[in-house]
Amino acid sequence: MANYSDSTRKEQVLAKLKAHAGEWVNGVDLANEQVGGSEGLKRLRELKREGWLIQMRKSPAQGSDQFQYRLAVQLRTDGSLAYYDPALHPEDRPEQKEVQNGGPTQPDRDRSDHRSGPDPQRTQSTWMDPNPARNETSIRDWKPGAKTRTLEHVFWLERKQRVIGAIGDAGDGWLWGVLRPASKAKGLREMRLGNGTAPDKTSAIAAVERRIQELRDTGLPKETP
Repeated sequence: MANYSDSTRKEQVLAKLKAHAGEWVNGVDLANEQVGGSEGLKRLRELKREGWLIQMRKSPAQGSDQFQYRLAVQLRTDGSLAYYDPALHPEDRPEQKEVQNGGPTQPDRDRSDHRSGPDPQRTQSTWMDPNPARNETSIRDWKPGAKTRTLEHVFWLERKQRVIGAIGDAGDGWLWGVLRPASKAKGLREMRLGNGTAPDKTSAIAAVERRIQELRDTGLPKETP
């Protein structure tokens, strides 16, 4: 696709996300002739490597297999929303070290994680959507499990990876957990990806969604032999 704008394709994608900070934007709206071009989603990965906190979810539209994206936001004291600008947070940037030829290089990272950027544990806890109405799921989206007494919901990561969130009433609180189910076709074993307790159902759902977002930002952990 020809680019008739003075901005690069990556700048176009970032501008679109900034204009809708805290709001979900369809992937097709970031990869078209006007914005991003045919490789608009590739520009998203480049922005994430630069440190922009870009969240992803599967579109909630019934029957859709598309994904949506948004900039993480924070609520200012005046009630307005601010997006995370990595240029304003140098403390979150990975330290560089010198190599023999004098050029800087990044610290060693797990090669399986191609989405390097600021440590999500340091930033994601404060840069979240402050409006619960915009969460990915609502209580009515959680359905009884087929073999358990829990409530479950299917989430999707990149590369069409399916993971399951589950919550259950423990009497004095709610338990929550996230796992990747086993798949004989793909040769995958079940992988438990997080669990904990919460005071109520709404808090348990929020805990699952926080863990899902972490997995979308960092990728699945490496499998142990």
